Amino acid sequence: MVSRLINWLFRRHTVSYKLHYIERLIAEKKYVDASVYVYTALQEFPNHPELLKLKAQAEKEISYYIYNQEF
Repeated sequence: MVSRLINWLFRRHTVSYKLHYIERLIAEKKYVDASVYVYTALQEFPNHPELLKLKAQAEKEISYYIYNQEF
């Protein structure tokens, strides 16, 4: 159990964990949460190409959702 906790604490600060979490938020259609999490991840890992790609995807989905709500 202690090793699981240590492993979780270590993985939480890696790019792959953040990418997986953001992808999961996008899959759950929580685009605003994903966008916010991308911004915080970009502070730790600036100009990471995969994070920038997910940021663009989340923002596109937010705008698409807002557009559909208005019309």
